[in-house]
Amino acid sequence: MKKIIALAVAGAFVVPAVHAADVTIGGAMKYTYNSEDGSTGDSITSGDQTITVTATEELANGIGVTAKMNILHDTDGTTANVLTDEGSNLTLAFPGMGTLTIGDAASALDSTGDWTDTSPSGAGYGADGGNHALLYKLPTLVDGLTLAVSHSPDGTNNVSSEADEVRNGGDSYAATYTFSGFSVYYGVEEYKNSSKTDELSSTGIKGSFGPMSFAVETGTLKSGTAATADINYDGVALGYAVNDVVSVGYDSRKDKADGANATVDEAAVFVNYKAGGGLGLFAVQVNDEKAASAADSTHIGVTYAF
Repeated sequence: MKKIIALAVAGAFVVPAVHAADVTIGGAMKYTYNSEDGSTGDSITSGDQTITVTATEELANGIGVTAKMNILHDTDGTTANVLTDEGSNLTLAFPGMGTLTIGDAASALDSTGDWTDTSPSGAGYGADGGNHALLYKLPTLVDGLTLAVSHSPDGTNNVSSEADEVRNGGDSYAATYTFSGFSVYYGVEEYKNSSKTDELSSTGIKGSFGPMSFAVETGTLKSGTAATADINYDGVALGYAVNDVVSVGYDSRKDKADGANATVDEAAVFVNYKAGGGLGLFAVQVNDEKAASAADSTHIGVTYAF
């Protein structure tokens, strides 16, 4: 009798296994020491420090569910919030029918490309697209081919605590094809800007030859207003893996409106060092050549991913 009572009491404290989701916790941190020509003083800045909780589960009907929840210390200056949930979303994978992401998701264009944004600081390609509330990636129709479409309704999409994170009123589509160590993509993103519709298009190619890698991208933002000039974007990146822990690279960015001087014209040379585990060190020299307020800079930093 005592054994029966003991088992009954123990069973009362056992939580039934209602959900079988696998939950993981990860994150990233970054700190950078910055020195800029002509500035009043050097500074130390942080990156978007992030904790990410990811839950994955496969339902009995074969549908895969992935919930990604970010706790983010935002540093991009677009919100007054100290902590945001930027980038949090829910993805449903339907067998043979592709995947649907709902929430703060990359647009179809933003889900590919940005291949010339390789430097830890400075430069960075300017035509990489924004975020939408819905992203659908089609099932694989041809080996190596990824097709995606995305949409944000015209109204206010409150799917992120950062108000400007997800575009209100936008559509995008993109195609990426990978073959024999090379990849190419093309994407278009349209979004409403006041009473007009702007169109951003971008294309790129990347590849590798042993320890060497390269990427080239070009894009155009066509304004829906005749009085506003179109903006052209270009990016180039080169990389070389010295060994398993040291790599060097170069990337450049140029944003230029039709008939005007470049608003951004930067080139970055950098070294990355994998110190072990998720710890990394980097050093970057940025050469700024824009027509106005050019300022070369040096950045030395540490990153940690877990």
